[in-house]
Amino acid sequence: MENKEDGTYELCGEKVQRNPENIKGHILIKHGIEVLEITNFTFENIRNYLADERNDIEGIVFHSSVNDNMCKIRKSDFGIRR
Repeated sequence: MENKEDGTYELCGEKVQRNPENIKGHILIKHGIEVLEITNFTFENIRNYLADERNDIEGIVFHSSVNDNMCKIRKSDFGIRR
């Protein structure tokens, strides 16, 4: 837990949710280190983005540009299996 910035993190690793990222050991990944270029936030567009096999992610965390509010939408919210 050295040098961690304030924020939210995702725990990933060998003993976490069948390790879909194939990570050796365990790590904390800070939300927001990867920024997606999504400009169309319709239900259909987000569902299609998450359903695309090239996007092997659990979901997307949205951060408000006005305040500190955040929300996460997962593939499973659309009935999509990873």
